[in-house]
Amino acid sequence: MNRTDFINAGIRIGESDEDELYAEAALDWLKKNTSIPVGSLENLPAGAKLFIMRYGSIMQSDSSIASESLGGMSQSFRSSSKADLIADLASQLLGDDVLSGSSITVVPVRRGWNCGC
Repeated sequence: MNRTDFINAGIRIGESDEDELYAEAALDWLKKNTSIPVGSLENLPAGAKLFIMRYGSIMQSDSSIASESLGGMSQSFRSSSKADLIADLASQLLGDDVLSGSSITVVPVRRGWNCGC
């Protein structure tokens, strides 16, 4: 993929070679961690396109601090890693298409334990 492919699909990325590489890395992340078929960029859902555009800015950020203020009160948050921020972004934009990292199966109890007590 090159910058022109991304732009033609409606995915705005920066002008540098690094921005293009981050966009390709975002595609790799989508392939590995979601159920979204990543074939043609034009056919990606809007959430996936937004994910690609924001992926690079998260990876390039020097700080993982976000803050907000409202009516004289403010709060700040710090994430422990960029991976957490990427996972959060994916969860928000891609929802159920994000693959679970664990293979835990919950089985309901059909009858209680018989301990012979």
